[in-house]
Amino acid sequence: MVEYSDPRDFGFRPETVMTALMPYEQYSSKTRRLILGIDMGIASVGVCLIDIRNHEIILMASHIFKAPVEGKQKDISARQSGASIRRDYRSVRRTTKRRKNRKKAVREIEKKYILIPDDADGQWFAIRKGEPDVLHLRGKALLYKLNGRELARILYVFAGRRGYIDHGKGATDNDSGKVKKALSENRKILDENGYETIAQYLLKQPTSRNREGDYRYMVDIEMVTDEVHTIFRHQRDLGSDIATEGLEGEYLSALRWLTDTSARDEKIYSRVGYCTYLGAPEKRAASSLISFEMVRAYEKLSNIKIEHQGREATYISPEKRNEIVESLFAVSKNPKPLKWSQLREKLGMQSSDSFDSRLPADEKSDCIKIPAWNTLCTGLFTSNRALLDRFHDDTDVADAVCSALTYASSGESLRNALENLSLDLSEQDIDSLLDLPYASKLFSGYCSTGVRALQMLRDAFKDPQIEKLYDAEMATGLYEARQALAAERNESKDGLLCPYLEFDPTCTNPVVLRATAQVRRMINSIIRHYGMPDIIRVEVAKDLKRSKHEKAIIAATNKANKDSNEQVKKDLVAFYGLPNDAHVSSTDFEKMWLYREQFGQDPYTGKGINLERMLNDRDYVEIDHILPFSRSCDSQSGFSSGVASDEEQLPSTDAGDCRIQPKGLVERNMRA
Repeated sequence: MVEYSDPRDFGFRPETVMTALMPYEQYSSKTRRLILGIDMGIASVGVCLIDIRNHEIILMASHIFKAPVEGKQKDISARQSGASIRRDYRSVRRTTKRRKNRKKAVREIEKKYILIPDDADGQWFAIRKGEPDVLHLRGKALLYKLNGRELARILYVFAGRRGYIDHGKGATDNDSGKVKKALSENRKILDENGYETIAQYLLKQPTSRNREGDYRYMVDIEMVTDEVHTIFRHQRDLGSDIATEGLEGEYLSALRWLTDTSARDEKIYSRVGYCTYLGAPEKRAASSLISFEMVRAYEKLSNIKIEHQGREATYISPEKRNEIVESLFAVSKNPKPLKWSQLREKLGMQSSDSFDSRLPADEKSDCIKIPAWNTLCTGLFTSNRALLDRFHDDTDVADAVCSALTYASSGESLRNALENLSLDLSEQDIDSLLDLPYASKLFSGYCSTGVRALQMLRDAFKDPQIEKLYDAEMATGLYEARQALAAERNESKDGLLCPYLEFDPTCTNPVVLRATAQVRRMINSIIRHYGMPDIIRVEVAKDLKRSKHEKAIIAATNKANKDSNEQVKKDLVAFYGLPNDAHVSSTDFEKMWLYREQFGQDPYTGKGINLERMLNDRDYVEIDHILPFSRSCDSQSGFSSGVASDEEQLPSTDAGDCRIQPKGLVERNMRA
């Protein structure tokens, strides 16, 4: 065993340790079998060490630490991480720097073509007394010949405000839908009214600027480019000798220049972790791979348990499972996810059968989702059916394309990635793939398994002899590979938990690193004090798997509960005339809380409970539990009910024979 150290020196709260820490002398007096339970979150860690051989609690402790998040929301999961805030600041700085460099480049071009003096800076373009603003100059440019200063001012303003740029098909930030809708409407207005440029439309509006949240006058870079072409064409038709084709070409090259994202994409991909089966150098696969969706579908169907009345539960046969998966990934214009109700029909289940106790109302939800295959089908079914059929016949080709879609963050980067694939893609194929939503959330994440391992599992599941994921792992040798890799990772020189970065050097998430560091600190303290537990069970942060909507519902529920608790305390303070809620006893609080929850009624008889008597007479009501408190050691509302003291309570000698009832108040003096 490693050198002993006191847990109080490693993050445990001293007041908790004094009441929940078994002395080392008492601990070492018996032979023990230990189970360590860990509940970890982004701002706290709770541990409990129990001895199942002697039925004793060895240690209970918690450690609260500051999470790397910022904000004033009471629900810590609703706050924004510090890394996200710093990333936003960096994005603003980059945008400002690029705009500054673009305007500088435009000034150099205008100096080259003698539109502005050699010593002109940004202030030279400011409006002067008697001059029209740039919007009116843009309108004038279609009818009258401009001088050098007027044309230079127009071009310089476009360099600072070149319109909306869609940096990737399918970008789904909060306002992108409103922006694209406004752009579509403005294009329609230009076509219907015969406007040559967006300036002609804006000149007839009361204002040309958008307010916050309003995108009525939004333009994109294509509209700006079209207007530049139109202005130069009209100026040349009017006999201008400064609006040359050379100036137009160089200016548009500078105006439309975009940062090459290839280096950034490669840097991001270098941080992707390694396959949990094969390890380095096998990188993890994108979660948008068709093979990933197929393996997930195979595994899901293999684990579905069908319960029958009067006979044993059954599972879906491998033959039927493979038939369902094949139909899911068939070529169609808009493939839909498989719902539980549709699965019931495919299996020919009786009305009395159920999916592992799933309620009929829940069968309207999706059982298996196929977002990547749906995206490929909807995007290619009409535009390039031959390429879609190729993806269906050769899933490995589809996997390679989906990997490129996830890797790239811009059209140019995606084109380069597709051209580097040895797939013999034609120019038409690449153009069709560039129209897919490669910047959407679908093509943005990676799973824990590598491409080669996924394809091995996919092919193994096609064998009718393979029933479960374990069978597929054994058939492919991936189970032994994962066990060997786990043994290598778990090896410790000193018997203690190693830093998380040694396990996953690619992790840069500060929330993960801080939480795992605190967990490691506490676990190592327990190992030093008591030795390695026989079993370790970990409950990770439940918020990680929840959507933003689910988190909002939980936050609203927590707020409602808190408001209810505060109201209960106010009622008790008013009833007893207490100076503040700090003097409210826990018993009175629980009784009042249950009184409000039960609407003042006994849950057994339905009779009303006298509030004044309940608070003055300690023997009038009592709190009834589903499981006896002596057995459950839990007084939560889900485990007990309060009944009026007049109501009979049936005795129970075994926890498994206890009456199931909600927590509430029951009268005490009506026992038989």
